[in-house]
Amino acid sequence: MPTYIQRTRQISDDLKAISVFVKEEQKNSDILRPQLSNLRSMFNNYLHAVEDPNSHRAWRKYNISAATAFHFLYDSKAKCLSYVDDFRHDAIDKLGGCPYCGLPSNITLDHYLPRKIGAFPEFSILSKNLVPACSDCQGKKSDFYTLTKEKSIPKRRSRLKTTRKIKKTYKHIKISNRKSSRHTLSMRIKPLRLLHPYVDSFLMHSVLSIYPTSQRNRFLVHAKGSLRKEERERLNFHLKKLNIETRCNHAIGRCRNAIIRDLLSNNISFDRKSIVKELPRLLKSALERAALAPNAIEPAYIKSLINHPSTLDDLIIWSQNRIEPNILAAKPIIL
Repeated sequence: MPTYIQRTRQISDDLKAISVFVKEEQKNSDILRPQLSNLRSMFNNYLHAVEDPNSHRAWRKYNISAATAFHFLYDSKAKCLSYVDDFRHDAIDKLGGCPYCGLPSNITLDHYLPRKIGAFPEFSILSKNLVPACSDCQGKKSDFYTLTKEKSIPKRRSRLKTTRKIKKTYKHIKISNRKSSRHTLSMRIKPLRLLHPYVDSFLMHSVLSIYPTSQRNRFLVHAKGSLRKEERERLNFHLKKLNIETRCNHAIGRCRNAIIRDLLSNNISFDRKSIVKELPRLLKSALERAALAPNAIEPAYIKSLINHPSTLDDLIIWSQNRIEPNILAAKPIIL
């Protein structure tokens, strides 16, 4: 369950740190010195690189020596670049879960646009490209950064009129494979990408719906229908690419059990009216544990209990079949 984060460090702060690195004549400083102006331009182009990374790669200019120097900066132990480690520790302390998936897991730093020399080494220590993430999300994401798709448009009778009409409406049109172009036109559409915790501000609000399935301890997790089409497509792509639905099922199950235990300890009747009355209190506590992230796993599940009757019915049915653990019993976990 992705989370929006407001990153306060500015591009100018990163450039100043690199300038100090060069002035101190650290490793590769002779290569980096003539690249400072180029780095400024590339850093300022970062948001465009996120939305259209292939276009950014075609626009930028530097050689392999500069790429190697950019790549090394992240591994440098220079004091002027210590903000990278400081941010890593700060994220561990302040975040209630991984900003990519919302699960409470081990947090380290991920390069949203991969820093490997063949990808985007220029962004290796750009603060806006350093995203706190758990190891599972980093493993699923790997070096992925975008997926460009093409949409086929059926041809009409008049080839000339259709082509003119589509070219007037869309900027990016190409006729693919002239031999087969009698039947279809290929239109380039906006590429799909993973959600960026610093860029996609719609993640400030609740964006997920969680439904139970007919299978035991299995839930469906997908984007809310109230989102704009582009936001909904990107969120569902993000969930699928990082395999979040499968990974969060056990966490949702544990959250469901915790809610049942809370209701039992407070002598709340397990009927719809009584539970609904308690959900705002449970949501407030869950948001505090999740550092106010609305799409962390626990708040997202409780909001689904509030908004979706089928999710609430599942909780009630589960409470009837659940075996209450005996805290005095010493038994092994059977796997």
